[in-house]
Amino acid sequence: LTIADGANFVHSAGTTITNNGTLDMSALGALTFNGTLNNFGTFNSSPVSPLTFNGTFSTSSSATNVFPSSVVVGSTGTVTHPAGQRLDLTFVDLTINSGGKINADGLGFGLGAGPGAGTSYQVGATHGGQGVGNTKDAYGSVTEPVTLGSGGYYYAGGGAIKLNVSGTLTNNGSISANGSNGSYYNGAGGSVWVNFTDSNSTWSGSGSITANAGTTSYNYAPPGGGRVSIVGYGTDSHSGFV
Repeated sequence: LTIADGANFVHSAGTTITNNGTLDMSALGALTFNGTLNNFGTFNSSPVSPLTFNGTFSTSSSATNVFPSSVVVGSTGTVTHPAGQRLDLTFVDLTINSGGKINADGLGFGLGAGPGAGTSYQVGATHGGQGVGNTKDAYGSVTEPVTLGSGGYYYAGGGAIKLNVSGTLTNNGSISANGSNGSYYNGAGGSVWVNFTDSNSTWSGSGSITANAGTTSYNYAPPGGGRVSIVGYGTDSHSGFV
């Protein structure tokens, strides 16, 4: 599908676009997605600016996403990936407003699965840190993490997020790949890799970046945390929690 009339485009809330082929919106004006956009093919929105997600944008590292110079995740927006897959997205300037999310919580290995799986009531899931009672080694890169969190006996691990930013990342919302939460036997944290590709790039805002273990109501075989790496930025004025 190619839309090329030069007008602004607003996608209505409560509706869904699923693209498995090519969605070319590169000749439009501003793009605003208030509903759900699932891209598992090629989505070209460059050089349209700005592109705003106020609904849910779901994609994976196997899809192609060509973004304009300015992308905004609004206060009701969520960028995510399907369970068991990964995000690998490239931006010039990315703004995440307060309430906005890039979220892969509980989207890693399923329950009892993965290289550090929690396989019994006595074994917590492992990823960047070891779960209680788990003899398997922690895994994944410290500086370039892209691995999924292992599942606990009852709940899934965290997914994987890679953001390549050449300009400015303003995060006033949240970027998270946490393990699933539950009463017990939760998933290990996943991976977040923020890769600034220009030495003059800027990191700012007061939002959070996490790959935490799933939190438990009871202290039964707690899982390990995931991995977070933020590298390459020139200027850092970020004041949020990591």
